[in-house]
Amino acid sequence: NGANFETLYSLPLENRGAFPEDSPILYSDGLYYGVISGGGLFSSGVLYAYDLESNKYDVKLDFSIDLGQFPFGQLVTDDTFLYGTTPATSQRTGTLYRFDPITQTHTILHEFSVTGNQLISNLVFSNNVLYGTSNTAGSNNDGFLWSYDLASDAFNILYELDRTVDGNFPSALVAVADDIIYGIMTFNGPSGAGNLFSFNTSTNTYQVLTSFSSGSSGNANGQPNA
Repeated sequence: NGANFETLYSLPLENRGAFPEDSPILYSDGLYYGVISGGGLFSSGVLYAYDLESNKYDVKLDFSIDLGQFPFGQLVTDDTFLYGTTPATSQRTGTLYRFDPITQTHTILHEFSVTGNQLISNLVFSNNVLYGTSNTAGSNNDGFLWSYDLASDAFNILYELDRTVDGNFPSALVAVADDIIYGIMTFNGPSGAGNLFSFNTSTNTYQVLTSFSSGSSGNANGQPNA
């Protein structure tokens, strides 16, 4: 009921970031790391660290046109580096990037094509591979599921979406055991109102598990959202 809610830190208006998008994650140095999609020195968002014990907030990276703009979603880690994405903007393509909290260095691992870079879902990490989605491009221009192998530095398109069959605008990815990824398609699909899906990374098999229905009132059962 909110009775025990406590504000730990309020973002100032100065160049410290604005409009946090997702929860921070705990890294091995005991700090919480996250991204904020607005503000910063270049008004393109920031990557930050927060010390819960001292209530100290530090901007570790200011995003820019060169580095990528408006980072989105929760960071993931392989216990050495942090990984995240930035979407396409009018000024540059989207990126998959790595951040080293020790050296505070930023590396772009992959640049997405001009039309295939709208990265709207969170990343997932499983078996030394990053998985994510695009909501545009692909053979049907409905987006695709992709992977990036950290050992070989290989980017692969795993599955190209067809909005009428698979749904589109994927979100809320979750990696689980047995090489299965679950997620939500926000729109379209068999019912026209989105669906819950699974993707087997071993067999590259996509399956619609449950189709949502908008209901007679237009959104009775809800088009899904993360």
